[in-house]
Amino acid sequence: MVNIEQLHKIIERGEKLQRLMNNPDFKELILEGYLDKYANNLVHGLVTTRQPEMRKMLDDELMGISAFNYYLQMSQGEYERALDARDNMNSEEETE
Repeated sequence: MVNIEQLHKIIERGEKLQRLMNNPDFKELILEGYLDKYANNLVHGLVTTRQPEMRKMLDDELMGISAFNYYLQMSQGEYERALDARDNMNSEEETE
């Protein structure tokens, strides 16, 4: 269980993430360019390449992209849970 100070820090980080996700440059360069188009190009390269060392390199790059995407998703989930927890705390205070 997190305390109120930790909850505020998580929410602050989540708000920063929301600003990034809504930033047109971030959307174009990272979400669409890196996480989507670049990753798809790597997958295509992985499918068409037969050289083991090249396949390993492509696989490693895809793992890195996957880890970054997972971090973004986990951060978003943590933010949403923190908002719910804050709302629940506020509701409990109002009913007292």
